[in-house]
Amino acid sequence: MLPPEETAYTIAQLSEQQQTRMLSQLATVQPELAANLIELFADDHAADMMEELPAEAAAAIFDEMDSDDQTDVLSELDDEDIEAILRQMDPQQADETRQRLQYDEDTAGGLMISEYLAYRKDQRVDEVISDMRANADKYQDYQVLYVYVVDSREHLVGVVTMRSLLFAPPDRRLMDIKLLDAITAPVDAELDTLEDLVDRHDYAAVPVVDADSRLVGVVMRSAIKTAISERSEENLAKFGGIIGGEELRSMSLNTRTVRRLAFLCPNIALFMISVSVIAFYEPVIADIPALAIFLPLIAGMSGACGYQSMAVSMRELTLGLLRPHDLRRVVAKELTMGAINGAVIGIVIGLLAWTMRPEAQRLGLVLAIAFTINCVFSVIVGGTLPLLFKRIKVDPAMLSGPVMTTFIDAGGFLLTLLLASAIML
Repeated sequence: MLPPEETAYTIAQLSEQQQTRMLSQLATVQPELAANLIELFADDHAADMMEELPAEAAAAIFDEMDSDDQTDVLSELDDEDIEAILRQMDPQQADETRQRLQYDEDTAGGLMISEYLAYRKDQRVDEVISDMRANADKYQDYQVLYVYVVDSREHLVGVVTMRSLLFAPPDRRLMDIKLLDAITAPVDAELDTLEDLVDRHDYAAVPVVDADSRLVGVVMRSAIKTAISERSEENLAKFGGIIGGEELRSMSLNTRTVRRLAFLCPNIALFMISVSVIAFYEPVIADIPALAIFLPLIAGMSGACGYQSMAVSMRELTLGLLRPHDLRRVVAKELTMGAINGAVIGIVIGLLAWTMRPEAQRLGLVLAIAFTINCVFSVIVGGTLPLLFKRIKVDPAMLSGPVMTTFIDAGGFLLTLLLASAIML
């Protein structure tokens, strides 16, 4: 048997038709193996493979998947495909899956699993252990670290560690050995809240409860950490212009093409704004040809300053250290930073221009002033755009970069050409 990463690599080299044929055959004879293979892939990629299968074959595989992975992959499919697959699944599993699909993927409800052990509070230790032994085959894939104690209405009343259960007298009731400070997560708790929860409490799993305190699932610490890591990777991909924050070259060509074009086409309009500034001042560039050499430098360095400021804002938003209404604080912090860095780099650019064109001393002055001002503008724009997008509930990782580049390029070009017109002509 190949290691997981080698297995995923090998399957990814197959054509779409070969992948579909392989999974269809496995769904009939070894659905558990097919489920294990599907879980090796990113959710988008796994969904691409599953949607090519007949609903019956896909259902057989989904029936064998862990509940959290099952929900993650299903949520990437169209509603029509989801319903067709659910109709073919085990009825009880299908009902549980429909319930989990109602929650956002980065909430406790979206991350939780339904494979957990819950017993009534008045049950004895020996009854619980006897049940575990009698159902060993059923429970063998469960991550049994805790036993959850509920009342007759499924309200969570406590948690028992496996250690406490094994060392307790056989006739003790669960309610007598449960933890007194059991920590729970609301079903709609967001990822940042869950991260803070597991950072403050050293539990391997956290029970998830609904608004009536009924136990509905369990979210593992490892699932929370994985989700945080995936979110960081998606944000990085979005900065690079990947719609949805997920692309692999093993995905279908149509999916990859549409996603890239969806990002690139709107950028044409944004970049035309910058181009129009240069076009409007074309006579100035014709009179001062050396400007054409340094305009890209002004724009590029200003953009670098803006991206530094944006990266800090994105990081602080992720950590919960910054809120969308903190615009004034960001501006105040970045203003001084931009002025200092702008002056230093502006002087360097001015000296470079003077060195390259000794006869154009005023050009160096124009570039130094232009960059200093534009650096201040860039860091303020870069620092505040993520907050503005967050405030209007637009993904800041996806749009901040292109919009900031447009503002900074257009602003840098306009400022430099205006100063050149005033000082050199």
